[in-house]
Amino acid sequence: MGTLDPALREEFGDAVAERFAAPAHAGAPADAEGWVSAEAGRLGSGAVVAFWLRGDATRVDEARFEAFADPAVIAAAEWACERAEGSAPGELAGIEGRRIAEILALPVARAGGALLVEDALRATLCRLAPA
Repeated sequence: MGTLDPALREEFGDAVAERFAAPAHAGAPADAEGWVSAEAGRLGSGAVVAFWLRGDATRVDEARFEAFADPAVIAAAEWACERAEGSAPGELAGIEGRRIAEILALPVARAGGALLVEDALRATLCRLAPA
């Protein structure tokens, strides 16, 4: 995992620290062809999350994200990508920020970022082409 500040693990917990330290799905795709994207948030308010999904209305083949936010939001976006890949979009429609916050054991003061992830993921799912 490299050198991760122990204070980060202490403040956010293991689930967040591990995803923040090595997010496998971070970064926009190199070639946007075949991908759909959407975002939520505003830099002026301190956080923005964008998702890219490749697939159709029956299956998400690949998922990527970019997040300009705190470690909780980055970890939540990584978790959402982990769940998205290989899933049917309908299965993902039920992902709620509240549930993400519970699964990752986000500190209450940071749980709002999971709602931003929910909004961005849902907006991106709406753009997948019908099968």
